[in-house]
Amino acid sequence: MRTKKHYEKMLSENPSTTIGFTLAADMVYAARHEIIHRSEAHGTDEWRTIARNLKSRYGENLTVEQVRSEIAGGQDTIDIRVLNVPGDLHRAFKIKCAQEGISLAGQVKRLIEEWVKK
Repeated sequence: MRTKKHYEKMLSENPSTTIGFTLAADMVYAARHEIIHRSEAHGTDEWRTIARNLKSRYGENLTVEQVRSEIAGGQDTIDIRVLNVPGDLHRAFKIKCAQEGISLAGQVKRLIEEWVKK
């Protein structure tokens, strides 16, 4: 038996790891139900649907950011691709993110949220 809190801690302690789609499905299921009894959940249609959707979208492994997005309701999110960013700006941004311990995607999301609130 694992809880949503357990999985959130696991993700925060391992920010640069990859997660197999089966474990990711457990995490998403636990986020929806606050807890997962793996032996019971793996036999349900809901869990199998989550696992199939994750594998079809991401393949065998997901990043921590992808799992977090799915836990937050990933189907309500879209990818934003920024093209033609000058190399110097990208490097400076990447360095600043590393210094602050935040992912590039996390920082972009934070900047968008702050700008939209203005």
